[in-house]
Amino acid sequence: MSASSGKASLANDEFDQQQETVLSAYLASRPGGKSGQVMTLTAIKGLMFAVANSPVNVPPDRWMTLALATKTPEFESPQQEDDIRHILFNLLDKTRKTITGGFEVLPEECRAEDVHCSEFSRLQEWATGYGQGCQLLMDVWTQVLKHPGVQPMEESWSSCMVLLNVWSRADSLLEKAKKKDGPDVNKMLQAMPAVAREMAVMCHDIREIWQKSLEKPAPVKVTKVGRNDPCPCGSGKKHKKCCEKG
Repeated sequence: MSASSGKASLANDEFDQQQETVLSAYLASRPGGKSGQVMTLTAIKGLMFAVANSPVNVPPDRWMTLALATKTPEFESPQQEDDIRHILFNLLDKTRKTITGGFEVLPEECRAEDVHCSEFSRLQEWATGYGQGCQLLMDVWTQVLKHPGVQPMEESWSSCMVLLNVWSRADSLLEKAKKKDGPDVNKMLQAMPAVAREMAVMCHDIREIWQKSLEKPAPVKVTKVGRNDPCPCGSGKKHKKCCEKG
């Protein structure tokens, strides 16, 4: 069922296989915008992982512009537009639930054992989307990582970010792997699910620290008492002859 054929395609408010099929078909039908090619579904999953791990809420128009490669995506009808946006929000919500639920956060189709399997190309797509999401949020992360409570995690965060993003530049990595004492690519691939999970847990902790730092105590209301006004202590005397005098 296409995204333009009615609300029946969205009978489930959670991202499921049917919605995945609808979104994939829509993405495949779209030409690239001025900012580049429309992301694949797997790349959008990587983008959503970056957005879901953000220490602040990301305005939908920012990540949706990345996902659809344009600020003004084309739709066949208002119904299709509603459906596609709804599906994207469902995908982000599912990503967040996967993270907070303690499940495997790297999509199964991206868990490559070596560079020759089909999962490796999917991992490259996922890493590309994740990298674009990180770039979108880099100004935020630069500020957050300076917080005293977050600084001890900065090195680990940076290492995980690099390892998750490096597959978008796989050609360079594979060339290095050919050299003596080069990186063990297969070992890196096997570690990817654990690295993604570590990043998710770390970002959850960082978000709590950062959000708590943004909480401001309620302002204290100070009422000015005139010298000839009744003293607020309740003595019945004028303020100048009571507490002010003291």
